[in-house]
Amino acid sequence: MPNLHCPKCKSEISKSDYVCPKCGFALSGELIYVEYEDGYAIARPKDKGIRLAKIESEFNGKQVTAILENAFMGCAKLTSVLIPNSIKLIGGHAFDGCVKIDTAVIPESMVEIGDYAYFGCTKLSDLTLGNGLARVSGSATCYCRTITAMRYSSGLGSLEGGNFTCTCGALNFKNGLEIIGESAFASCPAIKTIYLPEGVKEIHHNAFGDCKSLSSATLPLSLERLEAPFDNSPKLKSIRFNGSKAKFKDSYKSGQPIKVACMDGILSVGE
Repeated sequence: MPNLHCPKCKSEISKSDYVCPKCGFALSGELIYVEYEDGYAIARPKDKGIRLAKIESEFNGKQVTAILENAFMGCAKLTSVLIPNSIKLIGGHAFDGCVKIDTAVIPESMVEIGDYAYFGCTKLSDLTLGNGLARVSGSATCYCRTITAMRYSSGLGSLEGGNFTCTCGALNFKNGLEIIGESAFASCPAIKTIYLPEGVKEIHHNAFGDCKSLSSATLPLSLERLEAPFDNSPKLKSIRFNGSKAKFKDSYKSGQPIKVACMDGILSVGE
């Protein structure tokens, strides 16, 4: 990661430093904790000009379990947030407009990421989702067009509708994913290859629509519902299905004309 400079003494510091090693300036700023369920949550920083934020795992002897809705919204100077392994929820718009954040690592404790959590984080290029995640709103990274690396957890069951704007060339999902929601990866310009593992049951309308570079897709035998997920992706002329023609016909509901390479031959649909 690139180094930063202390706003007080201007000496070079690492993103892992939350106190300047030269002058002792507190870089992380103060955060406001509020009571939340059985513990505490981050409501907001005391200063919107915060550059680095270190969230404590405990406050007043209780666990800190959430980053609330709009918590860091508009913190345009914020470059790095250290999220402890106690956080279970990132609320909607929590980091909306944090235009200098370039990396987001979601810990294993995280269960849910809300709508537009990282909306407009225009420098976000690397996103890692922990194994505890069960739900991610599809709009969580909307307008984050610089994402080039996205790592998904084996526990993630649903990528909901919205838009995971990214510039990843290939999408490889781990076992555990069952549903890809409407427009989840629509209009992602760099996606060329999609491989969906066994266990995926539903791919909804426009999930990979308008992906101009998409040329290869492999779909699992477990598929039960396919609703026009690839419309307006002009380079995708055929897809591979790890099952029979009869099984694909049962799953296929609608979509653009396309050839499907099934285990027992070629099938044409949408014509």
